[in-house]
Amino acid sequence: MQPNFFAANRLPIWAAAGACSVLVATVAIVLGSTPDIHYDKLGVLEIYPTKTGGYEWYFNATNPKAGLLISPAATQFHSVGDGAWRISRETDHDNDGVRIYVPSPIMWKDIEITGYVKLNSHSFEEEFAWAARSGKHSQDNVCGATAYFGALGFSGNSWFQKKVFHGYGYTDKRHSNVLIDPLQNRWVGFKLIAYNIDSDRAVNLELWVDDKADNNWAKVAQSVDSGGWSHDYPGTCAKPGDHIITDPRPRALFRVDNATFEIKNLSVREIDSRAR
Repeated sequence: MQPNFFAANRLPIWAAAGACSVLVATVAIVLGSTPDIHYDKLGVLEIYPTKTGGYEWYFNATNPKAGLLISPAATQFHSVGDGAWRISRETDHDNDGVRIYVPSPIMWKDIEITGYVKLNSHSFEEEFAWAARSGKHSQDNVCGATAYFGALGFSGNSWFQKKVFHGYGYTDKRHSNVLIDPLQNRWVGFKLIAYNIDSDRAVNLELWVDDKADNNWAKVAQSVDSGGWSHDYPGTCAKPGDHIITDPRPRALFRVDNATFEIKNLSVREIDSRAR
């Protein structure tokens, strides 16, 4: 990959028009200069540098399940070469698929989650979703199943969503107005970034996309959770409906529903958000 991060990254912007989408502009996203450009151990551009002494996890391209917690546990990984692996789980139920958890020995807080994905086929119109501030998502861990999700839909749309508890603890989605081309049969890079701001009273969320898989990254969405982003069952798990997930949590998560897909160059890093 030949990165060109600090040049103008051009991203097509689409708008919905009835049942169709219309190209309304091609926007040049010019990113200001910084003293240093950083790359991770896999050669992927870092939006934020790794925190000094911070914990980093990188996908093991020869032993892809190493250090991971995977649900379903019997999920098979099939090598397709060049460090990429194919996974298939297509069911007759929506919101069903593969969860790949990355545990941290010191808890994840301010992090940058990165992965390259290629969609081969799908049984529902769903998404790739990375999650920060995550715990185990299951009925035996209802109150610990928190998350900030950053999602890239198979059709090219994207959004954030918060989960405060397992089951019905989801907020509404905060959608991006940026639409990229559908993901079918092409590689796309995707990052979720989450870090605390305002003296740990709020959380900043960012979604970045490498639309051509050439290490050129553009920010497609940003949102701040400073309160008021609620689910419909306040008081559950002794938390307000708009609970802000500012505390570090034990897991990061890669989630893909009802798809056959390929992955490579996954990583999770503790970041220094003040360095940009």
